[in-house]
Amino acid sequence: SPSGMGACCSQPDDLGSLSDILSDLDDGASNEQVTFRVSQRVRCKDKGDAQWRTGTVTSADPLEVQVDGWDSAHSWDQVEALGGSADLKPLTASCVGATPLRGAATAAEVASLFTSTGDAPTEQDILDCVQRGWWESATHLVRLAHDRGLAVDEMSQVLSAATRSRDEASEVLSLLRYGGSVGAHAEETVVACAFQWAQSEGALHLNVKFSSRIDGPVTVLNVDNEKVRLSERRLDFSATGRQKPKQFTLQLDLHGEIVPESSSWSFASVGRMTFTIAKAVNETWPRLLKDQSARPTNMHHWVERQASLDAEAKKSPPAPKPAAEGKADAKSAGDAKPADGEAPAADEKAAASVKPATGSGDKQEL
Repeated sequence: SPSGMGACCSQPDDLGSLSDILSDLDDGASNEQVTFRVSQRVRCKDKGDAQWRTGTVTSADPLEVQVDGWDSAHSWDQVEALGGSADLKPLTASCVGATPLRGAATAAEVASLFTSTGDAPTEQDILDCVQRGWWESATHLVRLAHDRGLAVDEMSQVLSAATRSRDEASEVLSLLRYGGSVGAHAEETVVACAFQWAQSEGALHLNVKFSSRIDGPVTVLNVDNEKVRLSERRLDFSATGRQKPKQFTLQLDLHGEIVPESSSWSFASVGRMTFTIAKAVNETWPRLLKDQSARPTNMHHWVERQASLDAEAKKSPPAPKPAAEGKADAKSAGDAKPADGEAPAADEKAAASVKPATGSGDKQEL
């Protein structure tokens, strides 16, 4: 009704009161870990996502949730217990108007009620206020309960109800601010892929992870619409997450020239892909990137792969002498006839163009 709408809009501080409630509930419990159990119903989302997803806990340590309708479980930045019939008590008679909260017919009477009786409000008292939208009264009761020694940080029912109300209000505000144009892809975010790199004289080797952290869990197991573009000194990669609406990217301006047509890439273990990028000149690069100041924070050395490449380089045959050793040696080698059963000598001119392997002894920057 018009009067009801006026009452609602005349209280612009409601969300502020709600924030106060959540802050007070979290007071003293910011470092505590919430324990979830397998098969528990929860809601989850990643940072930057506007919408919560409902699902079921499939693993408590590490915490993983399988979203309803998805084929597999994943880790999430935020996970909260659902306030369903198993987690929240139903509204008391006071909440539906049969009997007001401990005799309080209005929100204004709640504050004086506990002050006059000296009683400490219970979790159900605070929950009744939250479910009726009496935010200022709920804030007062939370602080009063805290002052009287109650563990407000353990009031999970109030926390779930208040959080749900906050998120629902935030969604309405977003629609109002953007003129109702918040679409299905509003929650899509861009993730700069973490990666490791190693090199041999002839190629670069990249291990790319579909996550912003190399030491964290993968954000998605698979990607679609992958696009890879290699040019003379640059790598561009983008793809869309299959399990989450994430756009994964990697853009690198390289230190030296590469050979795109001789390079390759493939999907590796779940949540990863690898690149083998051919160098235009056989040499050890001092660093991967053209501009070291543009080095991403989630770029790392691929230590295991580098050790393997260095070991292979040490096992390779000794490199031929360079052309600078003298034309006489080259001429005599060219004039000499091989003995019976021997292979002809290698072309000295071609051999001179191959630079010797240096292994891990060369200094290189990350």
